[in-house]
Amino acid sequence: MNAQDNLIPAWRAYADQVIHRLLAHRRDRALAANPLSALGGSDADPDDPGNAARSAAASAELPAAAPAAGEAITSVSAAPAQNPRPPEALPPRDLSLAIRLAATLGGEAACAPGAITVIQGLTPEELEPASRIITGAFLPPGIEAQSDPRRVTRGTDKTLILLAPEIRSGSDDRGARRQFPMTIEEALNHGLPLLLLLPDTGLLPEALHELASLLRLAPLSRAVLITHLAHSHGLLPGDEQAIHAALPPDRLLAGLTSTAFLLALRAPEAQDVVARLTRLTTPAVTDGPRLETMRGGSLALSTARRLVVDLQNWQAGWVTWNELSRSLLLYGPPGTGKTHLARAMGNSAGIALVTGSFAEWQAAGHLGDMLRAMRASFTEARRQAPAILFIDEIDAVGSREDGDRHGSSYRRQVINGFLAEMDMIAREPGVIVVGACNDPSRIDPAILRPGRFDLKVAVPLPDTSMIQSQIQNEMNDFNLLRLPWSCA
Repeated sequence: MNAQDNLIPAWRAYADQVIHRLLAHRRDRALAANPLSALGGSDADPDDPGNAARSAAASAELPAAAPAAGEAITSVSAAPAQNPRPPEALPPRDLSLAIRLAATLGGEAACAPGAITVIQGLTPEELEPASRIITGAFLPPGIEAQSDPRRVTRGTDKTLILLAPEIRSGSDDRGARRQFPMTIEEALNHGLPLLLLLPDTGLLPEALHELASLLRLAPLSRAVLITHLAHSHGLLPGDEQAIHAALPPDRLLAGLTSTAFLLALRAPEAQDVVARLTRLTTPAVTDGPRLETMRGGSLALSTARRLVVDLQNWQAGWVTWNELSRSLLLYGPPGTGKTHLARAMGNSAGIALVTGSFAEWQAAGHLGDMLRAMRASFTEARRQAPAILFIDEIDAVGSREDGDRHGSSYRRQVINGFLAEMDMIAREPGVIVVGACNDPSRIDPAILRPGRFDLKVAVPLPDTSMIQSQIQNEMNDFNLLRLPWSCA
């Protein structure tokens, strides 16, 4: 086995096949819209050199095995004659989403009779194109997709029920929350394969968490990007090893926004795309706090250090995610350094710190806006995983046991929404939740139970060594011990 073989993921051949199907599907639709093109009409150029390549792509079953790769990015073929762009290509967002879906599914097991498959982690904007792409390229011959269970023909075994909630970014999804579980129940009334596409909004009935095949949409990664560049920029198989070595790590690629990714793909050559991605993912040098420079022996500091070490051990593969404490609640009076400590955890771990607060979420607007802002923070943490999600002012959530009935309905829905988000993020590896509050007695007991907040640590007013540590961090290399002598 050569080095190139090690770079080819198990799903690569399936992804290539899906892309060929999508291209053929687009050609069929174009032909249906303009039948004259098949007869050599004005829209068909018989001398177009791309026609032969397109014909070969359409008839290809699976791509051939890749040859040996180059050894450095400088060896990547750059001359247009050697490394031409494919004669036709999918829109970049469709191509990327198709590859990520293929990497997630890995094959056609979701189409097996009685199969129930759930793909979570799509954004609201990805739901419609994902449904369209699956319908156009992921179904075996003779199988059709149906999005309305009420229209399924009884007795058929040639249908896959494909469901996605009707959610628009920035819109109120309470209607979808009411309707979608009923649609799922109607689909379960058939013995047909069922494929659900979901954002991170807690729309999945609890029973399906135990019985369905739960998948998370594969993030952008080096393997996904190399497959993308092969189909968008004509990246040659022999150049894939050099490109793979030059790309940023998977965890940084996974944190890219859609806009940043599309901007990088506008570069004309594969190595130029890599250069743009490197610039976009290079973390800014931070002078913020770090656990290593903090002094004192407080329980909060030692707990924070232990969580970071555990996270690093998990990243190295030495422990499983379920062996870790994955959440921490810091409580104490204002100004004791709870936020400072959370930022130090992110800096010392070298991972993203995603921040949110109940005050920030409530400022978004009415109840629906508030819940959407809350979900956005949790979704962003999952997108950037491994990450620390820091949630400030958690005691503002209140308690359902509060005797004050004023606003009790609002408070109950906020608490239920927060519990759902905490439960979802606890099921998936990669995100440590750190909460901060002044008074934990004001928080609903269900939020404080283990599994939602595993550790609860008081953060008292800082002692002398902690104050010295914080001042020293701001003074960089200045020796504080010399300060009294300077004033003498």
